[in-house]
Amino acid sequence: MLRMRSAHQESLVLGQFVVQQVLGEVKAQLGGGSLMAGGLK
Repeated sequence: MLRMRSAHQESLVLGQFVVQQVLGEVKAQLGGGSLMAGGLK
């Protein structure tokens, strides 16, 4: 039980990290990303 939960949380953290990396690259390519942030929110 505990092991499964730990693995699940690890995958969630890894997924969030990947999302942050991708968003960072997209923002860098757009040269700021204020427009992107406004569109997402």
